[in-house]
Amino acid sequence: MTIATYQDVESSLGRSLSAAERKRAEWWLDGAEIQIRARLGSVSLLDADTVRYVEAEAVAARMGNPDNYTSETIDDYTYRYGSETRQIVIRDDWWALLAPQRGSFYTIGVTSPLDLP
Repeated sequence: MTIATYQDVESSLGRSLSAAERKRAEWWLDGAEIQIRARLGSVSLLDADTVRYVEAEAVAARMGNPDNYTSETIDDYTYRYGSETRQIVIRDDWWALLAPQRGSFYTIGVTSPLDLP
């Protein structure tokens, strides 16, 4: 069971999903969560709201090109889709939200015996 639901994807898209789209969204949500678990471990240790957001946004992006078209042409107009829409992709900025870098910054002063008076 994923943290995000197809309703979260609907909210991201701003529209309702058909029954077939719901099944696809649920499958892709599973895929997004598998990627998160593979990289970061158990999602139960992560912020649930952030996981929900990332999963829903990744699936909503995939829903923009559900049939893996590389381009569409109507009359003399051609639209090309990015290759990232062919699979569930969790962008680098979303990974940063899921696992923010925590730590402290410090400076180490370096001196040499030659620096002494």
